[in-house]
Amino acid sequence: MKKILGLDLGSNSIGWALMRETDGEVSQIIDLGSRIFNKAVEEKIPTPKNQKRRNMRLGRRILQRRARRKQRMVNYLISLDLLPQALSNNFGQEKLLNELGDPYELRTKGLDQQLEPHQFGRILLHFVARRGQTKDEEGQFKVDIAKVYQAIKVNHFRTLGEYLFNLEVGKVKRNRSHDGGHLRTDRAMYKDELHKIWETQQSYFDLPSEFISEIEKIIFYQRPLKLKKDRVGKCSLELKHYRANTARLEVQKFRYLQDINNLEYFERHSEQWLKLSDEQKNKLKVYFEHHPKITITALKKELGLDKPTKINLEAKNLKGNITACEIRCVIGNTWDEYSDEAQSQLFEDLFTIKKKSSLKARLITHWDFDKQTAIKLCLIEFEPSHSNLSLKAIKKLLPFLEQGFVYSKKDADTGELGALQAAGYQEEIVENKKTESLDKLPAPQETSNPIVNKGMHELRRVVNAVIKQYGKPDVVRIEMARDLEMNTKRYKENEMRQRKNQKANEEAIEVFKQEMGKKYPSHD
Repeated sequence: MKKILGLDLGSNSIGWALMRETDGEVSQIIDLGSRIFNKAVEEKIPTPKNQKRRNMRLGRRILQRRARRKQRMVNYLISLDLLPQALSNNFGQEKLLNELGDPYELRTKGLDQQLEPHQFGRILLHFVARRGQTKDEEGQFKVDIAKVYQAIKVNHFRTLGEYLFNLEVGKVKRNRSHDGGHLRTDRAMYKDELHKIWETQQSYFDLPSEFISEIEKIIFYQRPLKLKKDRVGKCSLELKHYRANTARLEVQKFRYLQDINNLEYFERHSEQWLKLSDEQKNKLKVYFEHHPKITITALKKELGLDKPTKINLEAKNLKGNITACEIRCVIGNTWDEYSDEAQSQLFEDLFTIKKKSSLKARLITHWDFDKQTAIKLCLIEFEPSHSNLSLKAIKKLLPFLEQGFVYSKKDADTGELGALQAAGYQEEIVENKKTESLDKLPAPQETSNPIVNKGMHELRRVVNAVIKQYGKPDVVRIEMARDLEMNTKRYKENEMRQRKNQKANEEAIEVFKQEMGKKYPSHD
């Protein structure tokens, strides 16, 4: 006889039933019940109840940092006589700045003509408050940013400032979303414009050698996100090691080698899915190393396949070695001339030395880069996410992926090993699945999903109460509500799909009524 505990998990309730099973049939319902608890999120959308307060606090923090950044720029420019001394007093600051001229007009003029010292300072101060979004912040604004790039290109403008100055009067004065404003920019636009203006103006001013690097530091420096170590997950293969940063060269290579080894194309004459030859794989390795994003069209062209040919990874967003491409954009072919060890050392410096002044000094003295190249290297923004595996596990798997192994064997009947098994991880994975027998459930690990956190803690209370009264069950069966693990985006998509289905049902009922004269179908 088995004692079975059945659990039905919802976003604000847990139903449970404890039964006895004999010869595969339920012989007795020992007890059952439900536990209702308050939701950890708002009613209509699954957002934490403290999100509004947190967003307001983050907004205040952003404003404070922007104000400090602006004041730091004002003090630095005043010390170089690039802004009037009167600006050191906040009272009447806007009026004084307006007297220096329209910043958009000055940004356009500065591309070709000499500016007055205070006009040049006005441009630099204007950049402080408007510096664009970083790559990891673009998110939902990618389309709007792409439209701005396209508009600049189509209208043959050199910089963002020149484009904005030539817009109709009043369009750029207030870019508020509630007024229909949708102009979004990225940081690369501002960096490019600053360098172009500086190329024109540097011959007219006697400024310190470190001027432009200090200006870039004030405008563009952004403190990296301090992700707590306990929020970084543990490797699923090497349980004592934390997951590796996606930006690492080994992780980048690990990612694209999996795609290359899994890649298959449909050969129409034989009507079979074919794997790539070693020659084709080697060709793609070079291509992925030199391209950050891989389109299916370019992939087919590189493999010599015609456009109608089907590829099994067409739905996947393929990525190359983004880290290497970012560095190569700055130092060119010098990157490819380095040995693998030298490349790893350079990346390690760029990734781990957080203080920009120290990093710049290291790049100039140790790596022999000129000052401008060192500054550009300091401003590289790497991918911020983490892999599922640790660096130790990835280094063990890479040699087998290089040989063409798929990550894990697909069919046990063939006896063909995957990289996972070839690296000796099969037994380790099975061993990791063994868990320690406990008298009661311990406190669950915290996650970033408040619904899951609340549900796990309430589940623990229910299970431990059942164990205390009836002893440990032999089997636990769980059914989860669909919305329990949904984030805000998936919740909205599900809600939209439900509304769409409901509308379709209502339309079908109307058609049925018109055709059959009945509201609902029946067997009559």
